[in-house]
Amino acid sequence: MLGDWFESWFHESLVFSFTGLVLASVIYSLPFAVQPMLRSFESIPQSIREAAWCC
Repeated sequence: MLGDWFESWFHESLVFSFTGLVLASVIYSLPFAVQPMLRSFESIPQSIREAAWCC
């Protein structure tokens, strides 16, 4: 479904292309990047987060 949409908009196939490889790599690696970011945001003190809400 994603490949059909991409091909209709950009007139290029995702299969066996560099663009398809990069897109698949990003989708596959996204959970591994989100977890450390969540942990680092959780380490910010609550008072600083509350101050950021006011800004």
